[in-house]
Amino acid sequence: MVAAFAWCDRSKLTLALFPRRLLVFVVGLFLVVPTLSRYGLASANTSWASLPTLLWFEWCRQMGARVPMLTFVLAGTALVAVGVIATVTVLLLTV
Repeated sequence: MVAAFAWCDRSKLTLALFPRRLLVFVVGLFLVVPTLSRYGLASANTSWASLPTLLWFEWCRQMGARVPMLTFVLAGTALVAVGVIATVTVLLLTV
């Protein structure tokens, strides 16, 4: 991506394009989640912790969209619950 910007339009290649906060957060996730899982303290596979979701969330913030964290987490939790129930139901119906 950086090479494409540097080749096509170097003037638009700025540090603002680099998601610094997200990078720090993702590195933290990759350090904390395995540690918590090792000691049985976390179920790490929640939708709000997935990388694409975090990228979307950071993009919304950069574009000025206000996404309240509580709403974001609650919506993700509800979607996980619905997804798990739907998946288990389909699996039980096909067995």
